[in-house]
Parts: sequence; C-alpha cells; structure tokens
Amino acid sequence: MLQMGHVNREQVLSQRGFRRDDRTDWWFSRNLRKAFSHQAIRDYDEQSWRQALNEPVSQTEFAFYFLNQPSNGEDAEELARAWQLSNLRPVIKSQVSLRERMSRPPTLTTIDDPNYWARLSDEQVIEQMQRGQPDSPIWKRAKGELEIRERKRQIQAEKDAKDPQEDFSFITSLKLRRIAERDWKECCRARTAKCQKSVLILVGGILEAVLLSALSRRSAKAKTTAAAKGQNSDITRWELGTLLAVAKELRMFAPAIDTFPSPLRKYRNLSHPGFEIRENINFNEHDAETAFSALRSILAQMDKKQR
Repeated sequence: MLQMGHVNREQVLSQRGFRRDDRTDWWFSRNLRKAFSHQAIRDYDEQSWRQALNEPVSQTEFAFYFLNQPSNGEDAEELARAWQLSNLRPVIKSQVSLRERMSRPPTLTTIDDPNYWARLSDEQVIEQMQRGQPDSPIWKRAKGELEIRERKRQIQAEKDAKDPQEDFSFITSLKLRRIAERDWKECCRARTAKCQKSVLILVGGILEAVLLSALSRRSAKAKTTAAAKGQNSDITRWELGTLLAVAKELRMFAPAIDTFPSPLRKYRNLSHPGFEIRENINFNEHDAETAFSALRSILAQMDKKQR
C-alpha cells in the first residue's frame, strides 16, 4: 500500500517537489537531494518512511532510498548520471540502514561543529541566521557558512569553465562509459597543462569509445562497408583507423570526422618511442587542439541526437 496515514505517499512526494522518472519509476528531487525507488515507497514501514522523508541530506550528497541494500552502487551512479547529478556523491540507503540509525543514541552537536551545518540546506542555514540577532554567535556562524558555500561554488564554477563538461550517457555500455568519462577528465587536465602527446592519446581513446558505441548499434551495416573488409567480425577489436574509416563511409559525424590529425589514427602506439621514431610521427599543439575540438564536435552531435 502506498499509504502514510490517509495520504498517498506519492502525493506527499509530489507536494514536496519530487517528480517521477517514468523510465525508472523513481521519484527524485534535486532541491532536497533525495530519490525513492518504487519499492521503497510501497514497502517502507511507517517509521522508516518518515525518517527517510524528513532527514536532512548533506549539500555534497544525494541520497538514494532502496528497499533493500543493493550489492553495489552502480544503479545509483547510473541514475545520478541520467539526472545530471555528477557534482554530488551518491549515498545509498535502505530500510535496514534507516532502522539501525534510528536505534542509535542521538549525537549532540553545536553550532561550532561543521557536522551541524553540513546537513542543512542554504534555506535552512538562512533560517538559523534569522533566529539570532545581527552579530550574535549563531548569526555570525550561519553567515560564515553561507560565505564558505558561495566561495566553494565559485571555485567549482571556475574549474568547470576550464574543464568543459560533456555528457557520455549515449554510451550504453556502463563499463565503456566510465572509461570515457574518466579519460575525458584526464584529457582536460592534460590540455590545460599543454601535454600535447597525452591529449592525443586520450582523445584517441575517447573517440574509440564513442565510435564503438555508435557503430555497435548498426553493426550489421558497419561490417558490410568497404573499410571493414578483411577486418575481425568483432567490432571491439577494430583499431581507431578502421573505426574512423567505417564511420566516414557511413557518413557519420561529418564534417568533424574529417578533421582529426593523422597521428591520432595510431594513438595506441604513440606511447612507444620506437614507433614514433620509425614512423617519423610529428605533432604539435595545433594537432592536439584540432583533435580536441573535433572530438567535442562529435560529442555535441551525439548530444543533439539524444534530445
């Protein structure tokens, strides 16, 4: 039963600003930093439900309420990506963990304890501030907390401006997507540090992940192209040069796909000095920037297809 007294639990969530994800049957709120599975809404006992509904969540976290503790956090991480919550740490909760927490004796905190403020939203901090007179201890502490949070947001905004954010949710393989996301962050850092060779190697790996995902969806057609003739029947074994040629033949990602510099096609071997000497591979900052820009253009095309 979806009941909390005489009030439907889903109605309560809706009234509090939660919305339902029709694809997953989860209810979530970005403002409250919480999400409830259909099973949790349906089967939580009354005490656990009230605890989950009313407990505060840290500014840096997002709480996922499952009925039972999952074996790993992949589902929560997947949902966090789908809802674009990459700046928050997923925290998994279940009815068992809530009961354990309720059975513990309460921990007393004071306004000088950072844990006191960590569980409060900005609105709740402002409420605390308004309870005190100007320049009173709680007024000063709340004002300082808001200033710290604003500074942290500014630092994050500056970081995000330097490191362009990209959405890789179009890559259906979770393992492949995680590799692309990890390498993208590293690629941005390498670009900022002017590490041109590293940028080329990382762009090549990310591009390979993108092309593998895109061509796997049309594998039958990809395998019949002239560029795929004589290649392994397993697309995951194709090298980047082949993936690029097949994608170009299928007229995918034009015109960006035509702008990748030639050293990128053999990016796997760029880490070997002997190969660099034998093949007389030369590259510069222009090549790295061209590769980076072309990759972003392809990612933008993938993003538009998803909308």
